[in-house]
Amino acid sequence: MLPINAGASWTIEEEKRLYDETSKGMPVADIAAAHDRTTGSIRARQKHMGLRDKAGTLIMPLPEFRSALRPKGEQEPKDQAKVQPDTPSSRRRRRRRPASSVLRAASGARREQSTTTAPSVESIAWPPDFPRDGDWIEQLWHALRHDTHALLAGGRQPDTLAERAINIVFARLTPIDDFHPAATLEELGRKYGVTRERIRQVQTKALQRLAGHVQLKGSLTAQVLKEVENAVPDDQAHAPLSWFGAELAKQNCHTAFIEFMFMAFLGCSGVPPKEARRLVEQAMPSLLGMRRTEASDRRQYEASDDISEQAQGANDFVLGILKNAVWPNRLNGRPIDLAGLPPLRDCRYERPYYSKTLQRLVSFDSRGEKRLIRALDIGTIVTEFTEQPVRIAYRLDGRNRIYIPDLLVRTDTDLYFVIEVKARPQLADRTTLAKAEAAASQLGERGIGYCLTDANGFSLEDLRALEPDEEFRRRLRGLLQRNGTVTRDMFEGAFGREGQRRTYDQLQSVVLREGLRYDTQLTDHPHVSGRYIFDFQLSAR
Repeated sequence: MLPINAGASWTIEEEKRLYDETSKGMPVADIAAAHDRTTGSIRARQKHMGLRDKAGTLIMPLPEFRSALRPKGEQEPKDQAKVQPDTPSSRRRRRRRPASSVLRAASGARREQSTTTAPSVESIAWPPDFPRDGDWIEQLWHALRHDTHALLAGGRQPDTLAERAINIVFARLTPIDDFHPAATLEELGRKYGVTRERIRQVQTKALQRLAGHVQLKGSLTAQVLKEVENAVPDDQAHAPLSWFGAELAKQNCHTAFIEFMFMAFLGCSGVPPKEARRLVEQAMPSLLGMRRTEASDRRQYEASDDISEQAQGANDFVLGILKNAVWPNRLNGRPIDLAGLPPLRDCRYERPYYSKTLQRLVSFDSRGEKRLIRALDIGTIVTEFTEQPVRIAYRLDGRNRIYIPDLLVRTDTDLYFVIEVKARPQLADRTTLAKAEAAASQLGERGIGYCLTDANGFSLEDLRALEPDEEFRRRLRGLLQRNGTVTRDMFEGAFGREGQRRTYDQLQSVVLREGLRYDTQLTDHPHVSGRYIFDFQLSAR
């Protein structure tokens, strides 16, 4: 659901408040929440006010306050403060290779074959929740959603099939995952219980209808594309399609969205469908090459310049984990004992983050550990960390064993924590619980906290606080009584494969509350390298 003020007009007072919040370093998400607007709207307004350069990066220090509320028709004055500083990344952008011959040819075809004129934009009745002040990628997405609902909903087919077609279009045409999560044909097939080929057929039919509808001058997407065409810079007026394709690539949009919008841009300009398809097929390799280059430049630019929002996000993520730490003897006044632990490594907040370098510096064996390591590296509340810091002795099945946890971190307030990252369905595993109990006890004696968490910060303490549904507990008891031992296939056969995260969370909560025996295992996937197959056995002790 869109924020209350999405699409509402700005006032000079609100712009001044936005300027003050930006100068104080508030994250864009917090500013958007304070104004009840979308993050895209905030970034767009900052750009209109001259606070962001053409690449969308905040200009620091900020230029003097200047309102974007200019009389209609007045040109935006040139402001030296908006000129991007001469940095290696900006020089790379200026050295960008010229648009491909395919895109220039497409521009020529458009000028020769365009014979119709779109209605005036001012005459269009925009939906009340349309983000008129957002950037044009956000506007294209909302327009596409509007046209999809208008075309596919309320037709002859049942509502369930219409809803499925709409969701498939959204999952396949989303520009970036922030707007709607993308999904593969296989994932959609599993979600709706049909084959991959059936999803492809539904997608093809829906997109064919949508493409024809979008090219009509009365569609909302066509009107946004008309505004985009009017926004082409003067120095790119000779090749608007080249500029449009490059802008889509620079925004790191998904391939299907780029291809669909490029086709729509050609169709709205009067290029016949077959010719448009030929031009798109020839242009896509060049556009995807631009996207890869822009993505690489953006990563280096963000890593070497302003990463305050990234650091804040990393801090929030790490704090969420540390709040669930177990401290058997916390605040007992005893000094922290670090004898026998390896030396900690300084975090590299002031240096660029590159995953290859991080793999060399800190070892890890799962994506969850890698995500946590990256957050520790770029955040500011953790000053030092090291991997595999200590050997923990524990007993299982009458045998003495050794457990080595993942990471030891030190915060800026001189608190020490050991963090273990596990897959979410393995948090209540019998072996994992034995390790966690021994680690919490032994580390607590040394004044060190212990956290058992998944890759997203969901911890063992969150599982303990979860209250399972009584109906779920009743059905699980019945399954155990009938079979004695429950496997993954039996469990998912009884409870279904939809909403697995919630289902497995409830399962592990029951394990913790009722003392059931829960043994999990990961085996190598027979066909996909680096992937694993999860299985478990559940029984009464």
